[in-house]
Amino acid sequence: MNLEFVCNGKQKLNQHDVDRIIRLLREGGLCILPSDSSYILTGLVSDQKVSKDIDLLLERNRAPMSLTFGDLKKITEKMDCRNQACEFLKKLTPYGLTFVMKPLKKAFNRFSTNCLYADGTIGVRLSRSVIETQIADFFPMPSVPIRNSKFTEVFTAEEAWKIVSERSAKLHVYRKIAMVDDFVINPGQLSTVVREKMQDGYQYIEIMRKGAISTEMIRKVALECKYKGIV
Repeated sequence: MNLEFVCNGKQKLNQHDVDRIIRLLREGGLCILPSDSSYILTGLVSDQKVSKDIDLLLERNRAPMSLTFGDLKKITEKMDCRNQACEFLKKLTPYGLTFVMKPLKKAFNRFSTNCLYADGTIGVRLSRSVIETQIADFFPMPSVPIRNSKFTEVFTAEEAWKIVSERSAKLHVYRKIAMVDDFVINPGQLSTVVREKMQDGYQYIEIMRKGAISTEMIRKVALECKYKGIV
């Protein structure tokens, strides 16, 4: 693994560093950076080879990847985000929510299957990390936690680099990489994962994974958004 450069974020990147990272990702490189709950490894996964390498380096065994978007408008341009779902997202993001939904176009549906290892749906999110959002403003990017040998998320650039570089050497994955050295805002607070579910003729919010947002808050906001409740 070739470490091209390290940026010191201070919770926000300057435009020069943003441009350098975007250029490297578009050339097939990877980036280690602080998300809102852990350090992540990300890249431009419209390239299936990049997607495959992230999956290998993070030992995910083709577990689905979620995508971070730059803002809600960009989500609505790509995803089947109807009125209730949009209102739900407005109320609960960017506070630790991943909403699994269907893409609008068949091409993005194939992208879900071929590049994100999902079932045609995509888990979409807005990040509490300004740095992650700065990069995601250019294109949706996977938000995949780096985990150690105990399968625990890591919260420092040093540990994240150690894990990724060692696995890169072991697995013969050679890509240029950028790293942002900063602190994680909400360490360990993984997002709550939800989706819409039709049941008995009514639309509910289904909690797929409990996380940063409480079940009580999910229920409250679901009812405010005219869902029948939660399941």
